Amino acid sequence: MKAGLGANSSNTSTESIQPVNLFRLSLATILHRKVWFVWLVLALVLPLVLPYMTPWEQDATILQPARAQAAWLTLWAGALTWGLFQGAGFGESLARRGLGEYFTTQGVSKWSQLAQTWCACFIAVVPLLVSALVICLVWALPGDHGEAMAWVWLLIQYAALFVLTFASLLVLAIALGTRLGLASGYLLVFGLALYGLYGVSFLDLFVRARKDVLLETIWAFSPHYHLSSDLTERLIFKSGSLPWGDFWQVFAYLAGLFLIHLGISYLSFKPNRA
Repeated sequence: MKAGLGANSSNTSTESIQPVNLFRLSLATILHRKVWFVWLVLALVLPLVLPYMTPWEQDATILQPARAQAAWLTLWAGALTWGLFQGAGFGESLARRGLGEYFTTQGVSKWSQLAQTWCACFIAVVPLLVSALVICLVWALPGDHGEAMAWVWLLIQYAALFVLTFASLLVLAIALGTRLGLASGYLLVFGLALYGLYGVSFLDLFVRARKDVLLETIWAFSPHYHLSSDLTERLIFKSGSLPWGDFWQVFAYLAGLFLIHLGISYLSFKPNRA
């Protein structure tokens, strides 16, 4: 009787631990590859080095905005290249190498596999975000108290919008990685990110010039990721934080976009070959 009870207790313990195994495996794989360390070094070094390539001798006040700009551009570069590539790669591993099928047989649901993989990849990018914030707070903080407070609030707003945008793209990269493979899944999401961050702004110029209904429709239904990166200009010119009414509108839009991506990703996620 004791043996049976012990066996049941062991099984219950195993079942309770099982759901975190995929998260631990994914995170351990990222740490083992050590590419994260290269990006972390770049995130800390580039913002301190690149500003000295500007004509700062003529105007030393441009150093701080240049550091902030370099910090966030490095963050975006790391997130859109290495971060999304990791997500698509893990997605392919789940579908093509039998990992997803294995975890499915262990009782790990489709939703849980997607969420755990997303968490591992997202956590790996968090140090890059922290690095950007540290650079801006230590080496680019304005001296005036009022400007410094506005700077801190702007950084908080920027970080929140970045998290929403990257989270949306990452979950899509993982799901499409299971469906299309590493290369196709990554390139599709990377292209979508570039379009949402930069292409939509160019499309807006054509819409204003031509007033074409088709172009206006495409623009309206396009993912406006650029709303999360527009704050870079406010850092450069020290324009202060975004008005809170405008910030919450942008936040709500990006949150809605994240939910749409999440639904598409769940439908696209294919953890096994069947």
